[in-house]
Amino acid sequence: GPLGSQLCGRVFKSGETTYSCRDCAIDPTCVLCMDCFQDSVHKNHRYKMHTSTGGGFCDCGDTEAWKTGPFCVNHEP
Repeated sequence: GPLGSQLCGRVFKSGETTYSCRDCAIDPTCVLCMDCFQDSVHKNHRYKMHTSTGGGFCDCGDTEAWKTGPFCVNHEP
């Protein structure tokens, strides 16, 4: 579908921490920035942290990236 303003889209800098939810991510490349992760349901799920090598972006708001909880509280419609 068309991309609305509900996407975070933050681009990761090298060394930045990213979070992937093992319960909800469609695949391991679906990640959240720290801000979105802290304000999402996924912090109570099984998640893993990674250190970004730079590039890539936060998938918060992408309904095709998550089985549940695609939006953090700051990006939900």
